[in-house]
Amino acid sequence: MQKHFYRLIASAAAAAITVAQLTASAQVASAKKEKEPVMQTSETSALDEVASEAAGVEKNDAVYASEGVIDPTEPDSDEPDSSADLIIVTAELISSEQQAEEESADLSETSETEAPTEEPTEAPTEEPTETLTEEPTEAPTEVPTEAPTADPAPTEAVSEEPTEAVTDVPADVAEHELGTPTKNDFSYLGAVGSLSAAQTKEVADLIYNAISSHETKIDFRDLKEKMYRSKDIDSLTAVFNTVVYSCREGVLTNQGYRYYTDSNTEQILNMTISYRLPDMLYDDAMTLANEKIDALLAQVQPDWSAPEIALFFHDYMAVHYNYDYETLREYEEMEAMPDAGAACYTAYGLLEEKVAVCQGYAWLYNILLNECGVECYMVTSDENAHAWNAIMLDGVCYQVDVTWDDSAQLRTSQTGLDGQVDHSSFLNNVAGMIGSGHKFNERDWVLSTGQPVDELPFSNDYSNHFWSGTRCAIYPYQEGWLVKTPDPENHRAASYVLYDYDFENNEDIWVRQVASEADRWYCDLEKTRYYSDNYSVCAVEDDIVYYTTNSGVLAVAHREGGGTYDYVWEWLFGLDEEEAQNGFIYGMRIEGDKMYYQVIPSLTSTPVEYCRDMEPFREQIRIASGAPAGDLDGDFTLTVTDVVTMYQHIIGKTEIESETAKKRADLVEDGVLDVFDLTMLKRLVTTQQSPILSS
Repeated sequence: MQKHFYRLIASAAAAAITVAQLTASAQVASAKKEKEPVMQTSETSALDEVASEAAGVEKNDAVYASEGVIDPTEPDSDEPDSSADLIIVTAELISSEQQAEEESADLSETSETEAPTEEPTEAPTEEPTETLTEEPTEAPTEVPTEAPTADPAPTEAVSEEPTEAVTDVPADVAEHELGTPTKNDFSYLGAVGSLSAAQTKEVADLIYNAISSHETKIDFRDLKEKMYRSKDIDSLTAVFNTVVYSCREGVLTNQGYRYYTDSNTEQILNMTISYRLPDMLYDDAMTLANEKIDALLAQVQPDWSAPEIALFFHDYMAVHYNYDYETLREYEEMEAMPDAGAACYTAYGLLEEKVAVCQGYAWLYNILLNECGVECYMVTSDENAHAWNAIMLDGVCYQVDVTWDDSAQLRTSQTGLDGQVDHSSFLNNVAGMIGSGHKFNERDWVLSTGQPVDELPFSNDYSNHFWSGTRCAIYPYQEGWLVKTPDPENHRAASYVLYDYDFENNEDIWVRQVASEADRWYCDLEKTRYYSDNYSVCAVEDDIVYYTTNSGVLAVAHREGGGTYDYVWEWLFGLDEEEAQNGFIYGMRIEGDKMYYQVIPSLTSTPVEYCRDMEPFREQIRIASGAPAGDLDGDFTLTVTDVVTMYQHIIGKTEIESETAKKRADLVEDGVLDVFDLTMLKRLVTTQQSPILSS
């Protein structure tokens, strides 16, 4: 199955520098992605083993029809064209014979060049072809061309010695020097490229302190170990990118910087950075971004393990954010590409607009995991023109691609379906990522630190867990995780199952089944054909499970005071006549006080989105799940307090405001609260016998 499509944009630059004058240029190229993953040939048996393992990963979603027609659910035969979703980061060099007075240097009279950076995906080529603009952080204009034929240039941390073949190896085979992140402490990075561990930390701290204070200039002249352009600029760029992409304080920075050198010694003296917004708007925007990040982090439970934190944010982002095809289409119509400052490339754009391309997804995911103390990096690839993430767990590298697991990437209409979340690119090794469609070339997948992914140890320890194979969002629920699991004997049927996860032993624990669904999801309005798989999706709010059939939504709530398996099922609504004319429910999410659901006739169609208020559903579920008739204070017992509350309401001293409580108080069920209800309530309190409240 191939579901990943877009044009490859290759953008790079290399500087030809003299003492008298510097020139700068960048070559920009793009090419359409091929559908099949390409494996670089290798003489090693280990690489052959990885390739053969990946070749066996294929998904087949057949459609059964009364006429015998098969309609695939995946866009294997009709892959749409899409623009690439990465842009090169710029780093510009300013040098003059008056470097000691760089504060007053006239930038318009100095030459600028782009320093090679690893973010987001493009490595520098050898031949400069285009001059940069004078704006310090603006990336070169990107024009679609043929993909570069030259091999990607090595990034900062790449050794000149050949690397080991890619294979599953234990941690002691491929040494990983990075550590566990502690907020605002970058000592875990160790040595980056040509910089020592101490030098890396000192530089990272300076960069972090600058962006945290909204400063535009960083002075490197007092470093204990000096940095020099010819030796250290790539490593400086790697540290800059890693800091900006891993902490929330970097969300408003532009993706680039200028650096100043001494004309005689080539010592890097300082750098200047810029921000997305003018000073007058910066504080309010940063406050808003922090509030949104805090709201996401507040949902993390203190007892979750690192894989569970990674899973939660993977699924949350895939459900609540969307891939920004619209912006790319607009630029494509203008025969142009968004510049490097476009919101769709940033974590801030994703927080603000809820849409972005891969770089925005990977950037925000990187911030959230590092904020939780999970060691996470951005990964970029020239071959894929793409960005995703790498997580280090116990010194072993696992890769996560939220973008490609988002449902928009699974469908030919390029429009997402809320709740449809793939997990084929979650905590994967190299073979698993190749199997999910990522093209692999040795040393092409690179961390923001400049270190190639294939130099790191990796394994398949997380390739067979409760999230494996499901295409429905997974939610934290009660004491575990709610997962939709298919019926192996009948793919049209699926169950919502509660799992617990034992991190210490890396084991799944099946707890209990919560609900099941076996509707047919049709691929035409006449209902003559249907898909072989189950496309029910779910959402969880306040320990209540909402899930879809092909034409409506149900809820499952645990009966208050009941036993472990004492659940209440409530039918909430079915599609009305107008909605049903547009097809069947294939997606659903809950956002605040609204439930959004998408209706389409088939997976290749563009969905129509509807929404309904959640409060009536919540009231219905509270009544059905719950408290006995006459319980006015919601404590699920009948006491004198309930009698007093009803009496004060009847005499007008207080008001029962909750509609749910009013319905519980109307024991006679005549729509009026009066002495008859009060008399019955006194009798019930005395006998402690409550009638079943009708819903």
